[in-house]
Amino acid sequence: LGIEACETKWYKKEYREMFERDAFDYIIIDEVHRAGAQSYQDIVDYFKPKFLLGMSATPERSDDFDIYEMFDHNIAYEIRLIQAMEYNLLCPFHYYGITDMTIDGIEIDVHMTKDSAIVIMHDDTLDRTTTGKGLVSDYTLEQIKQLNLKSPIGVVTRQKVPTLEEVLDLCNGKVLIQVDKWQPIKAKVIEIIRKYKMQKQIILRGTFNSNTYNKNYRELLDGCIFSPVVVCNGKTDNQKLDDYMTNIKSPIMSLSFKRDDFPVLNRANEMKSHGFRIWYNSLWDTFNGGHDDELALDNPDESYGWLLEKGANIIFSDNPFLLLDYLTKKGRRE
Repeated sequence: LGIEACETKWYKKEYREMFERDAFDYIIIDEVHRAGAQSYQDIVDYFKPKFLLGMSATPERSDDFDIYEMFDHNIAYEIRLIQAMEYNLLCPFHYYGITDMTIDGIEIDVHMTKDSAIVIMHDDTLDRTTTGKGLVSDYTLEQIKQLNLKSPIGVVTRQKVPTLEEVLDLCNGKVLIQVDKWQPIKAKVIEIIRKYKMQKQIILRGTFNSNTYNKNYRELLDGCIFSPVVVCNGKTDNQKLDDYMTNIKSPIMSLSFKRDDFPVLNRANEMKSHGFRIWYNSLWDTFNGGHDDELALDNPDESYGWLLEKGANIIFSDNPFLLLDYLTKKGRRE
């Protein structure tokens, strides 16, 4: 078994436990200097191979975690940069990072600091994704800017927490942005969106009915893109959809469903006749009746293909490379 830093599946408990603890005789961990992270520790603690090998070009960490101790200070082979150059084991090269992938939109989550700045943060606390601890709302922007972000596997990076203004300035005129968790701080978020004149580039979504929309949001969101979301339950779905189609003017209708047999999912043509583009979320199965990104790895026709058959104009995915490849092969994307 070879484990690389990018293979996040191994950090998931349910994936590891698909294998017996002694299923692999040999385990090789690349970039083992990252092994101080809890995600790596979980892997090492779970599996019991006959031979465990770690490889790293930078074994000395800045957080005092002893990589050598993890391997009982048993060093199979070591060569440093200068020595490798003397032995002609290295050669110069030019590196070019190139991508031709184009996406239509991104999602960001927002929270407000103690001094009313809006920062990009998924959680309302700092613990999981930064070097800080506690609520975002208990920190000033200056204090948050002193923190460093963590990678998805918990490794501390050099990156800082961006503000909403920084993201809008970077993305202005380039890509659609869905702003999530905006409602508790809606006035400040809309103020910033208007400051950058990005009302037609930002997508805001909500599950409230038209009465709540008209009372609390319509005037504030004037000129912005708002997408109502039908969270399906099999009982009141058609009533919700009728309310949205009749009383809320929007270019996008979003649907979220744990099962794929809800009758409302057969009303795609009707929604489109009212001028709506249909938005489906493929991130995980509870949003799409099981037709998610994970299924797409093995059977994209039953994932993305099924969503397209149900009228999807927008598929919100965590695997844009796979989705774009599928859409291109099906002639749905140039």
